[in-house]
Amino acid sequence: MENQNTNQNNDVDINEVKQRLKGYAARVNDSFFDVILFIRHYIIAVIILVVAGVGLGIYLDSGAKTYSHKIFVTPNFGSVDYLYEQIERINGKLKEGDTTYIKNLGIKNPKKILKLEIDPVVDIYDFMDENNPDQQNKRIDLFKIIAENGEMSKTLEDKITSRNYKNHLVTFTTTERTDANSLIEPFLKALNNDPYWKQMQKEGLQNLEVKNAENDVMISQVNKVLSDYGNTGSTSGVSMRTDNTNLTDLFYFKNMLVREQGRNKISKIDFQKVIKDRGTVLNIYKSGIVTGHTKLILPIIFLLLFTFIVKFRDYYRSQLAKRNLK
Repeated sequence: MENQNTNQNNDVDINEVKQRLKGYAARVNDSFFDVILFIRHYIIAVIILVVAGVGLGIYLDSGAKTYSHKIFVTPNFGSVDYLYEQIERINGKLKEGDTTYIKNLGIKNPKKILKLEIDPVVDIYDFMDENNPDQQNKRIDLFKIIAENGEMSKTLEDKITSRNYKNHLVTFTTTERTDANSLIEPFLKALNNDPYWKQMQKEGLQNLEVKNAENDVMISQVNKVLSDYGNTGSTSGVSMRTDNTNLTDLFYFKNMLVREQGRNKISKIDFQKVIKDRGTVLNIYKSGIVTGHTKLILPIIFLLLFTFIVKFRDYYRSQLAKRNLK
């Protein structure tokens, strides 16, 4: 008896599901046919809206292009704050529409520039590779404390921390393609023409030359000591301890000087400019979600708005008739 009741309940459930599916299919069919009737009734308006939407979309797609141009730079001689301030100043002039100021920098077509941005190239390993061992140890200890507090990511991107990174990325956004002569070179030239920073560059290069000369002398002296020891077993009258500690220290000292000379040669190249450009990428086409698809999106928006207006009008009229109002 219990099995019979269960079977009957299952049959009822199946029939109920079938009825609901049929009702759902009927409503979908009615809705689809209502759409056909709606289009048929307003066919002229639909055609006009579709044509207008496609035409306006094609126009907007052809004129809404933007390009980005990226410059990787290294601010030397402590000029990072100067670099950020100049970027902020130029960007402010762009927002004000002060094209005269931009033109005076030598940049062509300033009206085509939308904005100017700068961001640090976050490289924690390069940040830790400080030539000064004391500074290096301080930075390592600092980041150990930050890591323990779980705020590493936030600190790496903090504005104060970011200005201590060696390399930075400058990005121009324009409404058309450009070339280095029209945009990048005049911009870099303007940054590097400041009298104060040019004097800092001169002093920095002179100090580097003095440091290189001193290192060369010390390397030569170490080589002479090592040569004398190889020939006589003593270092110009100074006997070596049997554990070779002094000899090991000399090798370490020479290796440190050689590595420093290598870094100084690279620095000499970088020091040729206050703001040294390390690479440029031009004319990167920037595309968004709707970029190039406006001609498809606008007709749909126009039709949806038209449908809403018609339905609202019908609803309003039905409510007036229901309440016997005019």
